[in-house]
Amino acid sequence: MPSREEMISFLAGHFRYHTTNPWNKATSYAHNMKIYTFPDKYHDKLYELLNVPEMYDNHINPLVYDFDKKHNYKWQAGFNGRSGGYLVLYEGGVKPETDTQWYRCPKCWSESCYNIPCNKHDEPVSRIEFIKPPDIFAMPGKGIDHRMTDPEDFEEWEDYEVEERYEIVKEFDDLAEEIRDAAIYLCENYNIEDEEYTVRKTRKVLVETPCTTSI
Repeated sequence: MPSREEMISFLAGHFRYHTTNPWNKATSYAHNMKIYTFPDKYHDKLYELLNVPEMYDNHINPLVYDFDKKHNYKWQAGFNGRSGGYLVLYEGGVKPETDTQWYRCPKCWSESCYNIPCNKHDEPVSRIEFIKPPDIFAMPGKGIDHRMTDPEDFEEWEDYEVEERYEIVKEFDDLAEEIRDAAIYLCENYNIEDEEYTVRKTRKVLVETPCTTSI
């Protein structure tokens, strides 16, 4: 483990970015993830990858999700900036749980914390049991160690506080590296092709009522 002085120097000198907008002036630990920070040979492919949802859904977002979940959402990572080019460390949490056991109507998906039939249909429909996911919240407007850019700013911190903050920021740095590695892996191992697909939609139409003749 580095010395107290080394950890404080690391925290005070870390790159920072706004947690919401520049006018808010609140900042947190961050990483510049813009394309120009990658090696030149990957730039063209990365610009293409920005338009591939699979890159985020299957390769980037799961890394962020694992980081957030590991810290029980007290610490969260998110992208900020006009083009989402900065990875920023946020504070957050999970709202106190009330009833995690919920019931859902299989027809209209209405939810209830009580196992009672859904009466929104011609006949009552029995609900099915499911676990309600945690109610996660973030505090993007809150700065983390705001304006603490000089080692003297940490002078009153206890040793354990310095160590805890050092460890979480180092883990955040590791996440940024994992995201970079994932993006480079996609550049080196995948091609991007156009794929045509059909979207089926349902719409309301007028259907003439059949004529009935009485004899």
